[in-house]
Amino acid sequence: MGERSNHEIQLAPGACSVLEALVTLIDVLEPPEPEPCDQLSVDPRILPMSTGRVYLDRVLGGGLRAGTVTLVEAGHAHDTRPLLVDLALHAPHHVLFAGGHALELTAVLLAAAARVPTAEFSRAELTEESWSRVANTIGQFADRDIWVTERRSAAGLRVDIHSADADVLVIDDLARIGEPSRALRTMRQLAAETTTAVVAGCGPLGEDGLSSHPSVVRVAFEEGDLPGRNVLVRADETDLLRVEDVLVDPVTEALN
Repeated sequence: MGERSNHEIQLAPGACSVLEALVTLIDVLEPPEPEPCDQLSVDPRILPMSTGRVYLDRVLGGGLRAGTVTLVEAGHAHDTRPLLVDLALHAPHHVLFAGGHALELTAVLLAAAARVPTAEFSRAELTEESWSRVANTIGQFADRDIWVTERRSAAGLRVDIHSADADVLVIDDLARIGEPSRALRTMRQLAAETTTAVVAGCGPLGEDGLSSHPSVVRVAFEEGDLPGRNVLVRADETDLLRVEDVLVDPVTEALN
């Protein structure tokens, strides 16, 4: 800006107002547009995707990662459903939830969001207050991109991932895809091909080459020492434990 000289300032012959002269002066003194430069691009697959839940993000080292599979292991696969439902409801991403019947999954998600026990909801035995909660909650789903699917095959899930433009695929039970080791291999391939973060609930898998692959994150979901609390445990690459307490409220417990 300081390199310009006064002779570069051009005004029309004759008298002009100070205001006109100031406008001309400012135009001349305005710094030039910066030259375009190549910016370093960051591969989004290396950045963590928040789950919307601080406790889960902490255990996962910042969140989910595209192209990877996160296994949530418990004594029984159905014990992981409250955590997976919570993830589907709060993750600030496009979520595809794969489980049983689509209407059943929808009822589970709606009941959890409205904080109404699923059993009470499925039997249509809701109180007036519960119905009011459900009605108010339905509107919230208009602002969220949550899809449900009954598909079990990798080919079908691939189609639905593209249809939903899903960032996160949540699988209610890995065993519904097939035998756990084979299903895990399939989900690893699907995550890599679609750059989707896959989260699946499962029972104990034990130690094998597939579950110890770098693209697989294993998190244990266990009962805590205090009533109503569960614990998330993850052993990271340096064999250090990351542990977070998870409060399970009565409504969440009713999802089991």
